[in-house]
Amino acid sequence: AANTDIRQDPVAGTEVPTGSAVNLTVSSGPPTVEIPEVRNVAVAEAQATLEGLGLVVETKEVHNANVAAGDAIKTAPAAGASVARGSPVTMNVSKGPKPVVVPHVLGVKKGAATTAITDTGLVVGSEETVEDPAARNTVIAQDPAPGGQADKNSTVDITVSSGPPQIVVPEVRDVAAAEA
Repeated sequence: AANTDIRQDPVAGTEVPTGSAVNLTVSSGPPTVEIPEVRNVAVAEAQATLEGLGLVVETKEVHNANVAAGDAIKTAPAAGASVARGSPVTMNVSKGPKPVVVPHVLGVKKGAATTAITDTGLVVGSEETVEDPAARNTVIAQDPAPGGQADKNSTVDITVSSGPPQIVVPEVRDVAAAEA
């Protein structure tokens, strides 16, 4: 421990004349190391660096949208702190962005569906328009399926109805009723 006598000269039990000097060596404490910055470093490399300094590393996986999955986010104690060799250090490791729940937009008008998708943190991907008995501009299919989980900023593809198929009404004026 710091401020503890760890050595003396002459050693204990040695006879010396009264008034002689006794030299003491006082501990400054256990050797310390400075915790390095490991943000955005691959977990294996960050752990090897910390363990190479004599630290005991515990990892904790957490979601983080700004650090790639599998990379270190931060340590506790923080980078720059001086700690004794052998001290425990917790290293947070990114699991990537927190997944979001895909909204249910089937049967919803295209504008409201787009808003629901973007409000969730997702992006409207491809949009296909097909003839369908559903009302015009209504979402009739989506991928991924509603209620599932997706990474934030990933896409949701939608299929929108252009309305029921249209037919051309033929000219029937001056045509016999049975034939018309």
